[in-house]
This record gives sequence, C-alpha cells and structure tokens, in this order.
Amino acid sequence: MKEMNYLKAMDLLESYDIPIVKSSYMTKETQSAQKSAEVGFPLVMKIDCTEPIHKSDEGFVKTDITSVDELEETYIEMKEKAEKQEIGFQGVVLQRQIKGKEVIIGGKRDPQFGPVVLFGQGGIFVEVFKDTSIRVAPINEEEAMKMIEEIKTREILMGARGEEPVNLKKLSEIISKVSELIQENKEIQEMDLNPVIVNSNEAKAVDLRILTRGGDE
Repeated sequence: MKEMNYLKAMDLLESYDIPIVKSSYMTKETQSAQKSAEVGFPLVMKIDCTEPIHKSDEGFVKTDITSVDELEETYIEMKEKAEKQEIGFQGVVLQRQIKGKEVIIGGKRDPQFGPVVLFGQGGIFVEVFKDTSIRVAPINEEEAMKMIEEIKTREILMGARGEEPVNLKKLSEIISKVSELIQENKEIQEMDLNPVIVNSNEAKAVDLRILTRGGDE
C-alpha cells in the first residue's frame, strides 16, 4: 500500500465537506513568513512524506511554534532528519493550533465485510485504550451518533466533571461523511483522521492518513 499525498488527501476530504483545521503547505524554509501568515501563530508543523510512518512517535510533529525564526529552524531540522531516514520528504503541513478533545475517525476495507468505519478516543492514546466502535459503511448520522454513545470514554465528550460537552452533531456528520468517502473510493484500503479535535463549537480533522492499494497516481 502507498500513502496518498497529503494535499490530494486534503482535497478529497474537502470534496466530501469534511472540515479540516486551517492549513498551509510549505516546501522551502524561505516560505516561513508567507506560510505562517496564512495560518497564524501558534501553529503545528508536521511532515509530509511518501512512506507511511507514525509522525508523532518518530518526532515529525512539532507543536507550539510561535515565531517565523522557530518555524524556519524546525523546517530545516525536520527535512534533514527525514532525508537521513530516506522516507520520501515532500514538504511540511502547517496548521493553526486549536484546542478540544481528541478523537479518531477512520475506516478500512475489510476482506469479509467490505468498507467499515471506526470511531473512538484519538490522539496518542488510540492504541493504548483501544476504545472504539465500528460499523459497516455506509451509515447515516443517527447511526454515527450511536457509535459515539458506545465508546467507554463517551462521558469525556458529553461533559464529565462539569466540563462543557463537545458538539456531538458535528462529530456524527464527519463519521457519516467518512463512511461515504471510503465506500465510494474503492482504491482506499485504510484511512485515519487522527486526531479530529472537537469542542463545543466545532469538530475538525487535524491529521489524516490515507493508504491506497495502488498508490495515489
């Protein structure tokens, strides 16, 4: 399997009206001032490469960048590290840093059931807690809401300990749209939106990974 180019993956999500946090794509350190102005500080930088990797685990995500100088230095460091590891460096994605709860919305093409969609607790803890719910695609928003209610940590989303509940309707909309996307695009074998950050007002994909059967040509 091959990882789809990040820009193409973002275009695909946008064609299904799946919201993505404000982003910009940078391929040269000399673009630091221009690209950071498009996004705004504080921002997050993450690598775009051809080889599938766990960006956070391998040090290819940097948060809390607050200046043009820091952005330029981080870009150079990340590029040099990627070239040493030969992981097909293409550029970096800059994103405005937003706050909220982290969830994962994803899917895969199962040999027995076909396209399935997944929802659960996201971020770096997704593989630790394995708190997810799964459905065969496609599903509507009502069924997506049931998926949200099934996870063990649902109270975190619904306002535990006096916190403000997140926008569950926005979450259910994204789950439903992801199920439609993976069903209609048969070349997609796996996809993850992790994390999707959700708060009381909005839900937006922050990182995405799409693996295709024959590459992304």
